[in-house]
Amino acid sequence: MKTDNKENKQPSGKLSDASACSAWWCEECQQEVEPEMVTYEETHDARYGGCGQPVIVKQNVQADSSAVAD
Repeated sequence: MKTDNKENKQPSGKLSDASACSAWWCEECQQEVEPEMVTYEETHDARYGGCGQPVIVKQNVQADSSAVAD
């Protein structure tokens, strides 16, 4: 039996580690993208209506519940 020493990679379409806890932005669509719509390759998942272009992680994102009005 022949074995490969290559690393196991997640298949395309799986969420990246960062997508599980981050907000994403698609420059092409000019909209925030739900983590479920971000592929392992960090693109806007075209299989579910996205454009297929790269998305970026939004910085300094806080949950709505953490915002307090004075």
